Amino acid sequence: MSLNKKQIGTIIFILIIVMVSLAIIKTIPKMFMNEDTAQISMTEEKAEPQMIKNVEKILGEFPLDERHNIEAILNKSVELINMPTSTPNEMAALSPDTEYIPSDSFALSKLNGLLNMDHTFFSDDQVIEYASELDALNIAVADQIQCAE
Repeated sequence: MSLNKKQIGTIIFILIIVMVSLAIIKTIPKMFMNEDTAQISMTEEKAEPQMIKNVEKILGEFPLDERHNIEAILNKSVELINMPTSTPNEMAALSPDTEYIPSDSFALSKLNGLLNMDHTFFSDDQVIEYASELDALNIAVADQIQCAE
């Protein structure tokens, strides 16, 4: 089957129309977004892989044998922040597998932000800062346990 010039021209014309139509359809939602909404959607698309790297970087700051403790602390932070200030015995009853963490800790509330990362973006400097605050928090927890005993 041989195509003449008119048929080839018609096929190319139809392909151009389809491509232009697809481009227009793709840009219509962006036309109705205000600038803030467009910026947020672009930031969320770019931030999620970066946030995963940031959490991995936090865990990478600690020796392998301590990482499971750090993950347990991160997983329990929501419960601990929402609780009133508790004694070490009450906290041990809540989660015997983790150390006592004061519920009113500022560092812990910032770590809670890492759990709710879908709306928050952390820079590398902030991640390193939070990791060092977590280390300081662990030292403070050990001191509180010694004082309570």
